[in-house]
Amino acid sequence: GKYPGVGKKTLINHKKAGVNFSDPQWMGFDHPVEMILMFRSETKIKSIDIGYLADPASWIFPPEEVVISISENLKDFTEIQTLAFDGLTAMISAKPATTSITLEKKAKALKIEIKNLGGIPEWHEGKGTKAWMFLDELIFYE
Repeated sequence: GKYPGVGKKTLINHKKAGVNFSDPQWMGFDHPVEMILMFRSETKIKSIDIGYLADPASWIFPPEEVVISISENLKDFTEIQTLAFDGLTAMISAKPATTSITLEKKAKALKIEIKNLGGIPEWHEGKGTKAWMFLDELIFYE
């Protein structure tokens, strides 16, 4: 849509975005994101880093929740971890951030659901409208 990054591989192109949301390495979403990553063979995943932007002055907020599921047969997924983010409670300067999620699991496929903040919080001038979520890079560690 409005903030497509540099295409489908923006989140796995090994290029981190800067602090400005107009950097083409950012992908912007006003809805939850779901992605399925399939591996050639069963792969051990030690952890995943997820890069995101917090820039409430531009109506961009951290994710609300990340849900990780794995599959051993490429079709049936089992939820293995959920991470809830602490929401912002006041204005802050724009800053890129990364959250690390430890998995220590083997999988043939991985489903990552990243849920954005449903609406902008009451303390913000845009309260009640859709919040944006900007993502830049997923880094997998074996």
